[in-house]
Amino acid sequence: MGLSIVRTLVELQGGTIVAKSEPGQGAELSFTIPLLPALAAPLAGTSAESPRILIVEDDPDIRQLLQDRLRARGYRVHLEVDGVRALEAVRAETFEGMILDIGIPSMDGMDVLRQIRRWDQQIPIVMVTASGSKELAIRAIGMGAQAYVLKPFDIDELERIVDCWFRSSEQRSPESSVRPVVPGE
Repeated sequence: MGLSIVRTLVELQGGTIVAKSEPGQGAELSFTIPLLPALAAPLAGTSAESPRILIVEDDPDIRQLLQDRLRARGYRVHLEVDGVRALEAVRAETFEGMILDIGIPSMDGMDVLRQIRRWDQQIPIVMVTASGSKELAIRAIGMGAQAYVLKPFDIDELERIVDCWFRSSEQRSPESSVRPVVPGE
């Protein structure tokens, strides 16, 4: 990744980046990004109070893996396979967060992200994609995604992201969950 792209991604997340270079020694880059503290232990068990996560993924193997791993950690999981159905689910139910594939049928994941951001500015959204495009990552973060994860992803890393963001949902007000007001409905 070019340094300017890295700088843009870091700054979009409220971080800073420092570059040091010594002649003949190469360059040293370091950055900081503010994060919520990760919780080490999984949730005790799924209950009505457990965070609800909407997973929008068209690949059945990835969908099953995410569902199994997140349920084992105590999360309540709702699955959808395309963008239109995801927005319908969001209109009908409340979710504390989303894992959203970009390359889904019927409506691009970026369009789903754009619509969700019209409804709610705080819900954590993790974008997942097989596309390694730096420009797409910058666009997704700029539109309000909290993370951009490339496939094939490390499931443990994705769990850490979920634990950090979704398990801290009690710190957000109930209004920050997705409860869209759709004009004309």
